[in-house]
Amino acid sequence: MNAEAKAIKNEILSLISRRTSKLKCSERLTEYLKSQMEFVSKTKIETPRNRISIKKNPDSVLLKKDFLDWARENADELLKWKEPEPDKLKIKEFLKNGGSTPYAQLIQTNRVEIK
Repeated sequence: MNAEAKAIKNEILSLISRRTSKLKCSERLTEYLKSQMEFVSKTKIETPRNRISIKKNPDSVLLKKDFLDWARENADELLKWKEPEPDKLKIKEFLKNGGSTPYAQLIQTNRVEIK
């Protein structure tokens, strides 16, 4: 069963790789089509089966390099603040080196290994 699971995992990785490759190729072709339509000043192409058009995207924000520093000093409401997350590797090291806390402990579990 482990060998079968490993074969399935390898097939999944292969399919993901193929999918990624196809998506990148599609993006390149779409960008090429857009650039060529812009080059010849066409915004719409219609055939009996398809309609291709260039549309404007909604406004987006382009941040410059020093925006975070500026926002920290002048407008911190423009920033998202994340809750802290526990660093389990550092906690494990802390506990192994004799540290103690009533909210964390080292545990050891068992597993079955079949080779």
